Amino acid sequence: MFYLLVANLCYTLGWVTEIVWSWGRTTQTAEIRLKVFRLGLVFSAGLTLLPVIVIALVWVAHKFR
Repeated sequence: MFYLLVANLCYTLGWVTEIVWSWGRTTQTAEIRLKVFRLGLVFSAGLTLLPVIVIALVWVAHKFR
């Protein structure tokens, strides 16, 4: 449940921050919009995969003791 709330908050903050940065004129952010979208996509994919990576690293650490 916590993950769902945080993911929704981050998604909502995307368009809110664009409006704040541009003072309501979103045409000013058109040139960086794609870069910010890609960064958010990588961040969200990393956040989603983080538990799998941590569990795998813990498993490997315990396996080779």
